[in-house]
Amino acid sequence: MNTSLPKVSIGMPVFNGGEYIADAIESILNQTFTDYEIIISDNCSNDTTGKICQHYAQNDSRIRYIKQSSNIGAEANFNFVFKQSVAKYFMWAAVDDIRSPKFLEVNYQFLNNNLDFVSSTSQARLADLKNNNQSTMGCWELNQDRVVPRLITFYSSWHANSLFYGLHRRHSIASWRGLNSNFHHFLGGDWDLVVHLLNQGKMHCDMTEYIQLGAAGSCRISNLYSQYRRNLIDDFIPFRDNSVQALKVMLKSNDWTIQEAFQLLNNLYRYNNLGRQHRIKIEQYDANSTIIAQRLSRENINEIIICGAGEIGMRLAAVLLEHDIKVLGFTDKMANDQQVKILGNKIPVLTLEQASKLDFKDYIIASNQFAVEISQELMQLTAHRQQVVNIHYLTS
Repeated sequence: MNTSLPKVSIGMPVFNGGEYIADAIESILNQTFTDYEIIISDNCSNDTTGKICQHYAQNDSRIRYIKQSSNIGAEANFNFVFKQSVAKYFMWAAVDDIRSPKFLEVNYQFLNNNLDFVSSTSQARLADLKNNNQSTMGCWELNQDRVVPRLITFYSSWHANSLFYGLHRRHSIASWRGLNSNFHHFLGGDWDLVVHLLNQGKMHCDMTEYIQLGAAGSCRISNLYSQYRRNLIDDFIPFRDNSVQALKVMLKSNDWTIQEAFQLLNNLYRYNNLGRQHRIKIEQYDANSTIIAQRLSRENINEIIICGAGEIGMRLAAVLLEHDIKVLGFTDKMANDQQVKILGNKIPVLTLEQASKLDFKDYIIASNQFAVEISQELMQLTAHRQQVVNIHYLTS
């Protein structure tokens, strides 16, 4: 009997991920690197998550499935899978993320061969295939010899934090303050982990493999900012806890220049200002979406097509689904037989012409910039087919 420890531990926290988790597990089982354990912590799901996970665990001894007796909260569940891990290297795997087959192999080999790096990941992309570039995805090569230049680069733009889901040296995570059960979690906690890791070493981003981040992450949560808001200061400096920690790391390093200090302060200011603007924007989106959903419900409209698959459309879809209004599809000029998953629903992305051929009756335009253009094109397409459609608008 082989009792040796696995080389990699993979923690997969989940709550009601039945629509996604099989694909996420399969993407790990299909890795060319196979010496790992998968720890799945089910946060008291009430959907098909348990049944799916039990099936995989029964058929693969590398998979451990643990169901919590009650919902312990998202952060605690992320911490739980880490504390259950035993390998030298650790990776969190979100329930709706997909990795290319050589993701583990490439990043494991890199860390094994480069001891001054504490973490390695691969280029990231979004499942909805929008804005997949280095600056928006945060695919940075943070290999500077000093921590302050690494922090300056990390905070150089507003981006997704794909670095969080890379492969890390377990001992580098173990001292992170976010693992403390008494720790007060705040907005940007995943960025806080990266700051912690950058304080210990370099972070690598491989550009040959990829991680595809799912569309059901925290950016789709309607109360993303309000759930972490403690006072009015958080409205103006939404990432203050994380920003203060970055400044503390800089000061304690005793290896920085005045110019670097101003550059980091400027990056942190922009980071918080963009966060404030984003908060205002999405709260306005969600308020407008709620008004639209209530009106559609009063008019007994229970299914609709959303014209626009960007952030406005995605957030609108989440609100409509919460109001039991079925989203039949998105329309997008760049549609290419895609699907996105929102709140457990697989929603096709079509061109406007494709949608017009399916005799849908109700459309809502989720774009401020192209509302006139979309409505004109839709009217032309449906008039040609002698269709009568209702066009609704989401005001800004």
